[in-house]
Amino acid sequence: NNTSIDNSIFDENTAVIGGALGLSGTSNSISNSSFTNNSAYVGGAAAIHDANITDSNFTDNKAHYTAGALVISGDTNISDTNFNNNTAGDGRNDIYRIKKISSAVSA
Repeated sequence: NNTSIDNSIFDENTAVIGGALGLSGTSNSISNSSFTNNSAYVGGAAAIHDANITDSNFTDNKAHYTAGALVISGDTNISDTNFNNNTAGDGRNDIYRIKKISSAVSA
């Protein structure tokens, strides 16, 4: 699955995870887009897995727990993107990266 989001506006959305957008799969992209005044428990604006995010703006988004703007995982890269006035309950106001578990532990 690959999804391309370009020149889009996400404003005043609410969800439990990823206020405006939940995106997973492979080879996803977000460009020239705006995320404003979105809210969630985790990932105020979006929850993203495996994506390239470029030339976008994340402003005034709120997470009640963590990741005021974005919670990201997998191979997600961000460039030429602005983060302004995002807030989260734990102080991770812009981005929180979930680290991949690379191996299992056995007893």
